[in-house]
Amino acid sequence: MKLLQLDQIKYEIRQYGNEFLILKNDSCGAVCNSLIGKSILDKKLPFIKEVIASEEEILIALSETELIDLNALTGISVKANQESKQWTIPLLIDNNGDWSHIASRTGFNQDAYIQAFLQSKLTMQMAGFLPGFPYLKGLDKALYCPRKETPSISVRAGSIAVGGPYVGIYPVDSPGGWNVIGVTPLHIINADHIPPGFINPGDIIKFKLIDKPEYHVLKNKGLSLNDYNFS
Repeated sequence: MKLLQLDQIKYEIRQYGNEFLILKNDSCGAVCNSLIGKSILDKKLPFIKEVIASEEEILIALSETELIDLNALTGISVKANQESKQWTIPLLIDNNGDWSHIASRTGFNQDAYIQAFLQSKLTMQMAGFLPGFPYLKGLDKALYCPRKETPSISVRAGSIAVGGPYVGIYPVDSPGGWNVIGVTPLHIINADHIPPGFINPGDIIKFKLIDKPEYHVLKNKGLSLNDYNFS
């Protein structure tokens, strides 16, 4: 078994031909892996095409035409990417959301669930599923709600949804199996930027309840998440 140490964190290395490397560590966690993954990508090494982080692994897609040099990964540091931001995201309750499923699984009605949800201080863990789709963690366990057995054919962009222990925000219209509780009028990604998401691993998120008139005012302004928080 090969091991690679990055910023005092030991990863087990698994190589799959000339296509992928998987760095595995069961204890680092999604935020740590995401920050390490970003540092790897920022090195712009010629043999690395893409880096995808998860709870326990970092997947590295390799260039088949370049020589793999793991020694080039020395100097990777989580600390270099640890600066985090705090985001406030306006939330309009979706009365047509998945409230019957949420109630049956959690025992909360809509009002009680939203009140408890708004007390949550969530942390961005990783991005996935769709470009810029943030996996946010920090819900009280009582608010966990499993994915729907039958996914929705279409979930609109900006939808805020719960899937198990995670909260996610759909950056674009998409099919989806998470439980929709509301929608934000803000654009949460910049499609012209790599990576496209404004929220980064380790960032803190709080949701703020808004009503329909305020939703439409913000929607008509076409604001991004960054505009709303820092302009």
